[in-house]
Amino acid sequence: MRSKSASSSSGQSSMFISIFSIPIRLQARSNMQKPNPATVKRSRYLCDEMTEPVYEYEKYLGFDGVKRMAFRIPFACFDTTVLEETLTYVVRLDTDGWIRKYHKNSNLVEELKAPVEEEKDWYTLKDKVREHLELYCTDENIGKVYGKYAQAHKRGDFSLRFRAQGFFWLPRTLLGIEGQMYAFYDMPKVIHDMNRFAVEVFREKHGKIFDIIQPEVMLFEEETAVPFSEGKGSEKYFCGYGW
Repeated sequence: MRSKSASSSSGQSSMFISIFSIPIRLQARSNMQKPNPATVKRSRYLCDEMTEPVYEYEKYLGFDGVKRMAFRIPFACFDTTVLEETLTYVVRLDTDGWIRKYHKNSNLVEELKAPVEEEKDWYTLKDKVREHLELYCTDENIGKVYGKYAQAHKRGDFSLRFRAQGFFWLPRTLLGIEGQMYAFYDMPKVIHDMNRFAVEVFREKHGKIFDIIQPEVMLFEEETAVPFSEGKGSEKYFCGYGW
């Protein structure tokens, strides 16, 4: 009887501990998984989050080893913010500065407002981007993100492909495709300043990154999809960034 009672008591206390420790364990797990906002922003700009998964998948398929990474000028410097919510949709400010309307009962997403619609929007955004460059794209962070690949790359374990926003891609992401087309005529100085700013940042940050790693392939997204006239398009829109 004593043994049975002891067993029952032990079982009840064990159950009691198990039940009431669940929230504690879940809270601890939640705390462990909660990302550091600074780390999230750093990885948004100094991008290698898809490097290993894609590399492993392609190796599994028998392809030669290529590791893909990027540097992103921190135009995606906004915090996700819900501006309006109803039973049928959510209006949200996204990390890239776009205000979008997400419909709950479908996959429809409406782009309501671009980050840049007027000249003053661009110069305000540029100041914010400069702040994020100082905060998150430091020499120390560049070394942490890209330095871990340097030794194996020098050994020839894999090649590197690097990508950055091109000079058609970049204004399009800030203005929208229709806004960009009008801006070539209505705000040409803004388009030029966007690309000049990009060149200045690339020269500084790419120089520091490529002192650590030297990619075999450099990809500028849609860099040649700009108006060309008698071969002078690159001089006019790329600001003399000779590559």
